[in-house]
Amino acid sequence: MNVKIVNEDQGPQGVIHMPDGMVGLPGLKSWHLAENNPPLPLMWFQSLDRPGFRVPVVDPGYFDRGFAFELDDHAEAELGSPAAEDLVVMIVTTVHEGGRKVTGNMAAPIVVNTKNWKGLQCILDERKYSLHQEIDYVRFGDDLTSEGESAATQTAVASEDAHQVVESADHNDPVLIES
Repeated sequence: MNVKIVNEDQGPQGVIHMPDGMVGLPGLKSWHLAENNPPLPLMWFQSLDRPGFRVPVVDPGYFDRGFAFELDDHAEAELGSPAAEDLVVMIVTTVHEGGRKVTGNMAAPIVVNTKNWKGLQCILDERKYSLHQEIDYVRFGDDLTSEGESAATQTAVASEDAHQVVESADHNDPVLIES
């Protein structure tokens, strides 16, 4: 399977910098987002610090259309106080043996500001989100069979009381966020 770096044409600005790394991977701070060729709803968050290391990521709407959380003041500052339309939210995904089960870590989404390419993995205090949420196989499967025409949800971000609230909404392009 071929992959294409989504943000490669951005040059050095297209490198996603995660100053704190990810949970369990604090030393991996530079990343690219890569898509499959042919395009699939699942994309790759690929480390530049450890060649060959990548994790699958998916739009949160494939797991939960009602997914929402607030970015606290610290997260907003780390991301550079982004506008809602400049944020991307991704869920680290596990494709279990044989592809029979797909789960996502809803308790620790990755958030990226596409204006300055800063990112962080938010650790949500809310116990309502699972570390092993099963994907909505119908929605995900519909997108796999639609040959590039996505019927998936897209995560939306809206500003509310100096915090960012992340919610899911129907849209045609998984992974990217629009308000």
